[in-house]
Amino acid sequence: MVMRCVSTVSFSVVINGKPSSSFIPSRALCQGDPLSPYLFILISEVLSRNVDVAVSRGCLHGVRTCRSGPTISHLLFADDSLLFICATTQNYSVLKKIVDDYCMASGQELNVDKSSLFLSPNVSNSLAREICNTLGMTPTLDHGTYMGLPSI
Repeated sequence: MVMRCVSTVSFSVVINGKPSSSFIPSRALCQGDPLSPYLFILISEVLSRNVDVAVSRGCLHGVRTCRSGPTISHLLFADDSLLFICATTQNYSVLKKIVDDYCMASGQELNVDKSSLFLSPNVSNSLAREICNTLGMTPTLDHGTYMGLPSI
């Protein structure tokens, strides 16, 4: 349904005050298209729901910031996703499946060059290697900044 909305559009450009004849774009959405953010939010809601379902079924375990605090599994803002899960092989396998399914359904791809994996110092080296291999990512010690603030 979403692709039908995107692929059935036609444009007309106003030149010297007169509209040109309409034309159909050769690609779907262009960067800066006003519809793009809304479509992204609509599609990323599927990722959020799939993570929520996995957490509620006990297949995926988020983290707590303190003993009595709520469990956090993910935060989404604009086109960024932050995922917080306990470092177990099962959790990362479930997460990989969720992300792979999301990518297949949405047509988006995970950019591992722009993604980072932060592991607690309490995670053993062998488990860290296994997790990195599962996700195809390398761990980082540099948390960097997010929107100008330290992400840690």
